[in-house]
Amino acid sequence: MHTWDQTTINIFYKYSFEQHVIPEVNSINEKLKLLGPKDKVMETKIEFYRMKSIKAEDARVASYARIAVWVYEMNNGNVEKYPLKLNALIEEAFSKNVDSVRII
Repeated sequence: MHTWDQTTINIFYKYSFEQHVIPEVNSINEKLKLLGPKDKVMETKIEFYRMKSIKAEDARVASYARIAVWVYEMNNGNVEKYPLKLNALIEEAFSKNVDSVRII
């Protein structure tokens, strides 16, 4: 959680409390303990990993965005930037010598 911003932490805490789960964070050894009903703790754990995965993807996209900015030219001569996530996918494909990008 040390890479999460305050908004993300608040969202996770709100979710936890709605599930009747109390999250305890030990910042010394970076451990998260979830206290509550077993089934709700499992759901909260899954939500934690889902949010962690989203933040990791955001960080990956941001790192590629610092490498290069891909743009396209409109018919009237205006240059537009690709969205950040698409830009990251293009840069990743380019770095691996892949000719196309698949958007999911």
